[in-house]
Amino acid sequence: MGKKDKRIKLWKQILKYSIYTTVLLAVLLGFFWIDSVHRRYKKDLQEFRNSYMESQKNRVKHEVENALRYINFKKAQTEQQLKEQLKKRVYEAYSIAQNIYEENKQTKSKAEIKKLIIDALRPIRFNNDRSYYYIVNLQGVQQMYPLEPDNVDKDIQNRQDYKGKNVIRDELRVINEFGEGFVQDYSSKLGAESKKIYPKISFVKEFEPLNWYIGTGEYLDNVKQDIQKVVLQLLSSIRFDKQGYIFVNTYDGIPLIRDGEILKDAASSWELTDPNGVKVLQLQREAVRSPKGNFIEYSWRKLDGQEPVPKISFIMGVPDWQWMVGSGVYLDDLEAVVSVRRKEINQELFKTVSQIIIILIAVLILVYLFTNYLAQKIKYNFNILSDFFRSVVKSPSYLQPEKLKYEEFAQLGETVNKMLEKRLQAEKQLAEERELFISGPVITFKWYVRENWQLEYISPNIEQFGYEYKDFTTGSIQLSQIIYPQDRTRAMAEIDEFIKSDKELLEQDFRIITKDKRIVWVYDRMKMKRDEQGNVSSYYGYLIDITVRKKAEIEIENEKAYLENLFENSPECIVLVDKHSRIIKCNKSFTTLFGYSSEEVKGKNLDYLITKSEQISQAVELTAKAENGERVFTETIRYNKEGKPIYVSILGVPIIFSDRELEVYAIYRDITKRKVAEEKLRKTNEELKQLKQNLEKKVEKAVNDIREKDQMLMVQSRQAAMGEMIGNIAHQWRQPLNGLGLLIQDFQEAYEFGELDEKYLEKQTEKGMQLIQYLSDTIDDFRNFFKPVTKNKVFSIADTVRKTITMVESSFRDHNIKIDFQVEEDVKIMGLRNQFSQVIINILNNTKDAFAEHEVEKPQVWLHLSKIDGKAKLSIRDNAGGIPSQIKDKIFNSYFTTKQDNKGTGLGLFMSKTIIEKKMNGKITAENIADGAEFIIVV
Repeated sequence: MGKKDKRIKLWKQILKYSIYTTVLLAVLLGFFWIDSVHRRYKKDLQEFRNSYMESQKNRVKHEVENALRYINFKKAQTEQQLKEQLKKRVYEAYSIAQNIYEENKQTKSKAEIKKLIIDALRPIRFNNDRSYYYIVNLQGVQQMYPLEPDNVDKDIQNRQDYKGKNVIRDELRVINEFGEGFVQDYSSKLGAESKKIYPKISFVKEFEPLNWYIGTGEYLDNVKQDIQKVVLQLLSSIRFDKQGYIFVNTYDGIPLIRDGEILKDAASSWELTDPNGVKVLQLQREAVRSPKGNFIEYSWRKLDGQEPVPKISFIMGVPDWQWMVGSGVYLDDLEAVVSVRRKEINQELFKTVSQIIIILIAVLILVYLFTNYLAQKIKYNFNILSDFFRSVVKSPSYLQPEKLKYEEFAQLGETVNKMLEKRLQAEKQLAEERELFISGPVITFKWYVRENWQLEYISPNIEQFGYEYKDFTTGSIQLSQIIYPQDRTRAMAEIDEFIKSDKELLEQDFRIITKDKRIVWVYDRMKMKRDEQGNVSSYYGYLIDITVRKKAEIEIENEKAYLENLFENSPECIVLVDKHSRIIKCNKSFTTLFGYSSEEVKGKNLDYLITKSEQISQAVELTAKAENGERVFTETIRYNKEGKPIYVSILGVPIIFSDRELEVYAIYRDITKRKVAEEKLRKTNEELKQLKQNLEKKVEKAVNDIREKDQMLMVQSRQAAMGEMIGNIAHQWRQPLNGLGLLIQDFQEAYEFGELDEKYLEKQTEKGMQLIQYLSDTIDDFRNFFKPVTKNKVFSIADTVRKTITMVESSFRDHNIKIDFQVEEDVKIMGLRNQFSQVIINILNNTKDAFAEHEVEKPQVWLHLSKIDGKAKLSIRDNAGGIPSQIKDKIFNSYFTTKQDNKGTGLGLFMSKTIIEKKMNGKITAENIADGAEFIIVV
C-alpha cells in the first residue's frame, strides 16, 4: 500500500503542470510581446531614419537631374544655335554680294563686279574674329579664302579633311541639289599649338549671277565653350535648404564649381583625400561610369564650417563635356533629426511595456483559479473510468457515458464501449476466418533446417491431398517424401542455393504425390527465420495447388509453338516491329528475300534497313500510319542486303489488344514478275504514244504552214506601213535640211562681209554637225523600227510609245493633229518591241486618215498608260467621230478596209490584233466614245 501511495495523482499533475505551463507561457508571451514592441519601435525608428535619408537623397538627386536636364537642353542648342548663326551670316554676305551685283551689272564687267564683292567680304570677321567668309565657283576653283590668299584661282575639288572626306565636293553636291545647305568636316584649328581634330560645320549658298557659292564655318567646340560658361554661371547660383548647392568637376579632376563658386584655371584635385582616406574626385569618377549616376559617401566641410563632416552626394556624368555634376546632404543634419525622434519613441516604449506587465499578472491569477476548478472536475471523471476498467477485467460489461460530466470523457467512454464491442466481434470473426482458412486451398507450414524438412507446423487443410496434418507433425511422414522424385533434386538444390544467398523470399514450382497416388503441381512460397546469432533456424510459407494453371500454361506453350512454326515457315515475308519501327523478329522468307540473317535485323529500324534515302520519308509515313492504328497497303521498291532493288507489295497491320496497340506486323510479297509484265505493257503504250506524237508533228507542221502565211501577212502589213514611214521620214528631214541650206548660204554672206574667220567656221560647223547627227538619229530610229526582231526582250511600254510618237510626230504636226501622252504608271513587259510599236503606228495612221475623212477642226489624239491587275493598259482615243456601227465588228478582220482607190490593204488592224493577242497574250478592243473612238490594249 505504501508503494501505491507514493504514486503521483494525475489530476494533481494536471493542476501543477497547468499552472507551471501558464506561468511559463505568460513569461514567454510577455518576453516576446515586449520584444516585439521593442523591435517594432526600433524598426519604426530605422524606417524613419531610412525614410528621411531617402527623402534627402531624392532631393539631391532631383537637383542633380534638373541640372542635367538644363545642361542637355543647352547642349541640344549648340549645333542648332551654330547653324542658325552661320546661315544668318551667309545670308548677310549674300545680300552684300547681291546689292553690289545689282548696282554694277549695267556699268561694269563681271570681273570688276567679282573684285568689288571679294574686297567687300574679305575683311569681315565675327565670332570673336574666329570666323570669316570664303568663295568657290561651281567648277571647284577657289575665288576667296582670307587665310590662304595664295590659293586663289586654284582647283580645290580634291581637298580632303583629316578623315579623308572630300569637303569641296560635298559642298558642290549640296549646291547642285538644294542651292544651299550645311556641310560638316573635321580639321585642326589654325594657330592652335596642338593638331587636335575638331568637328566643324559650314553653311554654303549659291550666288547664281556669278556661278559662285559663298560660305562660312565655325568649330562646334568654340560654341560649346561659350555655352558651358553660361551653364556654369547658372549652376553656381543654385541653392536649396541651408547647405545645398551644385558642384561640378571634370573627369580628370579639375574643379569647375566648388562650394557653390566658379573656379577659373584651377589645378587638378585628382588626389584630393578626405580625413578617412577617401579620394573624393576618384570616387566621383567611379560613380559617373553608370549612365544613371550613383550615390557616394565621403567627408566634406559645410559652407559655414571648417571641419569636414560625413556627406552623401549624388553624381551624374556629362560624357560629351567630360563633366561630373553632383550635389549632397550632410549626415550630421540627418542624425540631429533622428535623435529627436528616438527620444519620442523611447517614451512610448516605456509606457507600452508597463501596460503589458500589468495585463500578464492579471491573466495569471485568472488562469490559476480556472485551472484549479477544472482539475477537480477531471478528478471526478477519472475515478469513474478507473472503476470501469477494474470491473471489465472480471466480466465484459459496457460503460455508462452519461455518468461522465465532460464531453471528452463521455466520448472516451463511448470509444471504450466500441473497442470492447469490436474485440468481441473480432474474436468471433477470427474463429470464423480460421475455420474458412483451414478449409481453403492454401496450406501453411513451418519447418526446421534439418534433414528431410522436418515440420514444426502444417495447417489441417493438408487433407485436400489425402494426408492428415498429424502425419507430418508427428514425423511419420516427411514433407520431402511427398515431392515427385523427378522434381525432388531440383527443389532441394533451389533451397540450398536460397540458404546461401541473401534473398528474403523463395518461390518455386514442383509436383507432389497425393495419398491416392495423383500427381499435383504446387506453388511453394516461403521466407527464412533466423536465430539471435543470425543463423537460419527455420522456414515458413505456404503451398497452393496450381495444377489447373500448369495445364493451361502447357496448352499455351503448345499453341505458341504452333504459331511460331506457322510464322517461321510462311511463304510470305513477315516482320514484326515495335512502336519505334525497330524489328522484333522476322521469318525465314523475309531473310531469304532481303539476304539478312535474323540476328542482323533484330533491333534495326525497318525503314532505314531496306529503303534508299530518297524513299525514306515515304516509308516512314507508311509505318507511322500503321503504328497509329491504320491498315496500310502499297506497292513500291525495297532493296536487299546487296543493294539490289526488289518490287514488293507491302501490307502493314497494327496488333491491337484490349483497345491498345502493341506492335505492327508487315507482310512483304515479291511482285517483281508482275512488274516486269507491267513494264512490257508500258513499253507497248510508249510505242502507241510515239505514234501519237508523230501524228501531232504532222498536225504541228500544218499549223506552222498556217503561221508562215500569217507571217507573210505581217510582212505585207509592215510593207504597207513602210510607205507611211517614208513619208514620216520626209517630214522629219524637211526642217533640218532647210537648216543645212541656210547654213551653206550663210557661208557666202560671211565671206562677202569679211566675217569668215576661224571662230565663225567652228560655230557654223558645230551647228551643221548637230543637224547631220539629227538626220542620222532619225534614220537609226526608223531603221530599228523595220529591223526584224524574233527574240522576246524586256522593254518599257512608256519608252516604246514615246519613240513611236516621235516617228509620226512631224506628219501629224503637218496635219495640225495634236498628240498628248500621259503616263500614270510605267510597266515593263517581255515581248517584241518593234511589233508592239507597229501596232501603235497602225492605230495612229488609221486615226490620221479618219481626221482627214471627217475634216475635224481641232483634231487631237490622247494616249494614257496605266497599270491594272499587274498588266499594262494603253488607251488611244481621238475625236475623229468614231467607228460606224455597221463595220465596228469587222475592223479587225483580215483584208477588211474602208479606204478607197486601193489606199488600204485591210491588214493593219488584223495584224495588230494578231500581234497583241497571239504573240503577246494580251487583248485589244475598240469602242466608240462621245466624239470619237478609243482603242484599249492590255498586255
